[in-house]
Amino acid sequence: MGVSLPPRKKESSEVVISTNKGASEKKIRDVINKGGSTTKASHQTDLSKEQLKGINVKFTVSEIDAIKVLRDIRPAGKRNGKISVSLHDWIVEAVQEKIKRDMKKSII
Repeated sequence: MGVSLPPRKKESSEVVISTNKGASEKKIRDVINKGGSTTKASHQTDLSKEQLKGINVKFTVSEIDAIKVLRDIRPAGKRNGKISVSLHDWIVEAVQEKIKRDMKKSII
């Protein structure tokens, strides 16, 4: 079998769009060229309510060990008998509780 070049593409003026609903090529191109809003704009409005910000926190080994002990002595979960709270989740929960307590103190 011989090797040949790939078939040439037709130029845009030669392209014929056939539709079964009778839409003209001009109408189709108008819709394509109209464009629209990006998905990034819609995500910005959703995140503007409550944006997340990541930070780095350093703890001593003894503080982390104390957190692990406190995680282990929590009441057992309903499903598997042992609650599985990650170190990160425990810290986030502790910070949220501290914020609530301080907010109550500052209001009174």
